[in-house]
Amino acid sequence: QSCHTQRWPKDGIEFAGKRVGIIGTGATAVQTIQTIAKTVGHLTVFQRTPNWCFPLNNSKITPEEMRDIRARYPEILARCRETPSCYVHGPDPRKTLEVTPEDREAFWQKLYLTPGFGQWQGNFSDMLTDREANALASEFAARKIRVHLHQLAAIDLKAARGGILFRVGQKQRTNDEPGRDDGEDDEQHPDHVRSSCSLASRRLCSSGVKG
Repeated sequence: QSCHTQRWPKDGIEFAGKRVGIIGTGATAVQTIQTIAKTVGHLTVFQRTPNWCFPLNNSKITPEEMRDIRARYPEILARCRETPSCYVHGPDPRKTLEVTPEDREAFWQKLYLTPGFGQWQGNFSDMLTDREANALASEFAARKIRVHLHQLAAIDLKAARGGILFRVGQKQRTNDEPGRDDGEDDEQHPDHVRSSCSLASRRLCSSGVKG
């Protein structure tokens, strides 16, 4: 059985106990992987190009919070009209190398723990335009990813300078499960993903999958 996420069956798919393969690690694939890994017998991910992945840090919205959000719709929409990408997050006016390494690390850590697309849209103003600035942001992201995958010794992450073939922010960002911790304790990473998922880095071609 095969299925494309764009043409997902209305009745759903039963994954319990099955061996499942997913091709790709883009935004949709990442969401699919972390959802079905909870029930599959084993999941193999076929990856051509290593990708960046950040915690979305979403959480349930209480009725009180929803009332507050609705009351601020005009303010929120006005803010979105002011930002380059129409998100509530706008770029920090400072440039990456204008701040000390300590302040830069603290700022990135704050963005890392903030819900939404702040790590992408709320970063330093030159993160997407200056190579050195983007390389530093990429190195921070790579360190965070390594912390969560250090127990998966079989995975050659290549999340190092020059390893992932594109820099942070150059493609649509991908997000993992909401509510991830600060990246210092890998035990917080979902056990079902660690135990039931393996990665196969392969070259995909018209005639099939090549090693």
